[in-house]
Amino acid sequence: MEALYTLRLAGAREVADHIGEPEAFDSVRVTLIALQKRGLVIAQPEGRRNVYRPARDRQSASADALATLKKVFFGGSTKAALVALLDQGRDDLQAADLEDLEAWVKKQSESAAKRGRRT
Repeated sequence: MEALYTLRLAGAREVADHIGEPEAFDSVRVTLIALQKRGLVIAQPEGRRNVYRPARDRQSASADALATLKKVFFGGSTKAALVALLDQGRDDLQAADLEDLEAWVKKQSESAAKRGRRT
């Protein structure tokens, strides 16, 4: 899917080349057909071949994927999922990233407190 989001419209050959596996053409073709059957990609005829594009935009697909991930692996807990992601990526976070996260948490806390006072 990453290749299709990047390429926007591509055949199996272009996807295989994009992922750096040109010899995997047949596997990519079979995978694209399976993704089409699941409604994740849309096939369009182009000459003797099909070209494919994502059925949904990246943002809505990623939101659904995150919701599923949260439900399946974290019992629906946003907090548990967030802590796991932050813990796994802790070596990638710079001080500025942590400051941005701290500011976001503070803003969300203030917003929640205001909503709590109104109700």
